[in-house]
Amino acid sequence: KVHYVFLSATIPNAKQFAGWITKVHNQPCHVVSTDYRPTPLQHYMFPSGGDGVFLIVDEKGKFKDENLQRAMSKLQTSNLADEINEGSAKSKELKRKRQNRRADKQGDLARLIKMVMERKYDPVIVFSFSKKDCETYAKKISKYSLNSQEESDLVGQIFENAVDSLNDDDKNLPQVVNVLPFLKRGIGIHHGGLLPILKEIVEILFGEGLLKVLFATETFAMGINMPAKTVIFTAMRKFDGTETRFVRSGEYIQMSGRAGRRGLDDRGIVIQMIDQVMEPDQAKQIMNGKADPLASTFHLGYNMLLNLIRVEDADPEFIIRNSLFAYQQEQNLPKLEDECEQLRKELEATKMEEGMEAKFVQYHGMVLQFEKVRSQIRKLIVNHDTALGFMRSGRLVKVVNKENLDWWGIVTSYRVEERQEKINGKIMQRDQAIIDVVLACDQTHSEPYPPPLGANRKYRLEESKIRTVPLPLDDLDGISTICIHVPKDHRNENARKAILLAVNEILSRFKDGVPLLDPLEDMKIKDPALPDLIKKTEALQERLVKDEIHTMENKRKEFLYGQYLAKFDLRTQIKILEKEIRSVKTLPMRDKLKRMKVVLRRLGLVNKENVIQLKGRVACEISTADELLACELLFAGVFNDMKPEVAAAVLSCVIFTEKGEEDIKVPDVLDGPLKKLRQAARRIGEVERDANLDVDPEDYMKRFKPDLMEAVYRWCQGAKFSEICQICDCFEGTIIRCIRRLVELIRQLVVAAKVIGDQTLEKTFTQAIKLIKRDIVFAGSLYL
Repeated sequence: KVHYVFLSATIPNAKQFAGWITKVHNQPCHVVSTDYRPTPLQHYMFPSGGDGVFLIVDEKGKFKDENLQRAMSKLQTSNLADEINEGSAKSKELKRKRQNRRADKQGDLARLIKMVMERKYDPVIVFSFSKKDCETYAKKISKYSLNSQEESDLVGQIFENAVDSLNDDDKNLPQVVNVLPFLKRGIGIHHGGLLPILKEIVEILFGEGLLKVLFATETFAMGINMPAKTVIFTAMRKFDGTETRFVRSGEYIQMSGRAGRRGLDDRGIVIQMIDQVMEPDQAKQIMNGKADPLASTFHLGYNMLLNLIRVEDADPEFIIRNSLFAYQQEQNLPKLEDECEQLRKELEATKMEEGMEAKFVQYHGMVLQFEKVRSQIRKLIVNHDTALGFMRSGRLVKVVNKENLDWWGIVTSYRVEERQEKINGKIMQRDQAIIDVVLACDQTHSEPYPPPLGANRKYRLEESKIRTVPLPLDDLDGISTICIHVPKDHRNENARKAILLAVNEILSRFKDGVPLLDPLEDMKIKDPALPDLIKKTEALQERLVKDEIHTMENKRKEFLYGQYLAKFDLRTQIKILEKEIRSVKTLPMRDKLKRMKVVLRRLGLVNKENVIQLKGRVACEISTADELLACELLFAGVFNDMKPEVAAAVLSCVIFTEKGEEDIKVPDVLDGPLKKLRQAARRIGEVERDANLDVDPEDYMKRFKPDLMEAVYRWCQGAKFSEICQICDCFEGTIIRCIRRLVELIRQLVVAAKVIGDQTLEKTFTQAIKLIKRDIVFAGSLYL
């Protein structure tokens, strides 16, 4: 008898998953798979500013290198390489170029969609990695009418029937009013910021073939069976919260897999819009790569732990031991042991002269200490307030590189740009100084890389590519006292070559090292830590010079030091692998489990014998949001004598943990409760930190944002949805999603109040639910 059927289009490690099911349920699990697509795909590239598409991978999976080269040659010069070569352009000029580039891209997309429609390759899904871009692109092609009059009338009829349940004010919301003209023309938009009812309308219309072009974010490729004939990528790079990178092969497979409808199309069409050079290896990795394997993201939460403690004979360790996470680690154990054994053999085979290893241990320790202190000084030197004053045109600077080679260049200009950066798990905007530096670069590397130095410490310019490279100020390793004259038109190749000839002359003159600016005397850096750091470097440098290894003949020293570093790296890798092997052999997350139990005891949710207390039983009922914080607020009496609308507003902070604004002002009636919430959150963070969990109390507190407080407060007072949309700077769909989760949390708190036996709190939360549940926020689903 078949008890379970697991279906997936893309799991490369299906046998591993089946093995886990077999182990946990103690019965066979059969894998039935195919290694081909029923509807094959053709992958094309559309270069920016080009006049056609290039077939890169045919339906048989053959990669066409010559077509990729032709596509890359068609790229306009206004791409990333152009930014590198013209990095010295003024900030306003660069901004104008980027705006023009964006406008060109919109024009390219309009031409591409027109071509696709003419060749009858519709319906089309256009994937973009930005909600705003989805709407911008849709507006750009809104002049085209892709539906017949009959189809347009049918769309209008379906739309009117769908929104008929909304009140008049909700029917006139900007999003509802603005989307209808697009839909009638056969153009749809689908992203997380849309109202849920509009997303459902778009899905229904697309499924019925009444939308010819759909602009969507990558979430449309997950969990929705809505294939098309053609898929277009507006970009192949995305910001993932940390960096802007090329899409991974797994992401590409998931999205491109929407192309080609089984039984309807003989092939699916995938078109990538390319606006910057892509290396052949990168293109092959994305298009011919494998899907991401199914990897466990098992997370041990406090709610799960408390519910296991509450049940007699339930063992948290049993759950961990039988998780997919533990199974995958066990499966990886033989591989880890083989790797460790191989490294041990390599270590044993690496020999050094007798007695030398001990000497190099001490010497290497001093080198690491010296580099650490020097790095601290460098961070102080490249501080914006001090270093930018010395970034005049013509300044000789040393650039950081992984190999720690001498890489000198000349500053031509600098600018300050606003950049996105992930700090402590949050995406923040911050000003970043960008320095344009003329550098000699190794021709064998696509990215800027230092070339080898020739005789007399000079760069071989005939073997180097001279580029103007925009670098963050943090990438500077040293600022020289030397400045040279830089010609006004320093962008042309001859001028850049003349600059590097001057650099070569400087390097050959100063054989003992180029003189650097003194951070105290020349740069006047006033930091109390700086004098001590400089004294430390001087003391360490003196010890290094006196060490007998320093006095060795250079070739012998390099040879022995290389041997020692090879042994040092091998020992480090072995230690890491041994720690990983011990973790797998004992129990994954055992240390975390112990620390979490310490937190529960200190917060009073369980006693010393790990017996669950009243506070813990209450936390068992809360699974929608942070159970520890909600529990602390309840038992601290924060909601006692509080009006239902204020209670709902406070709890919105526990729900809303997305990217928000800094320093939001809330009404006076909400200010006091917000301060109490932050105090409780900080205390929980401190308890977790003291239990050696990787939690920063300040960051933990900042996770709970007040962006929706006023909006929820006004909504409970009877405000219209159009009014609360003006209060907070969020997409309408985000507001509705958060309010629905808020109601789920309050429902759980009603149960928690019953567990405590507090009827007043129960009435407060019940009344809050009644105030929230109305109008478009809780409009019924069209699928039901």
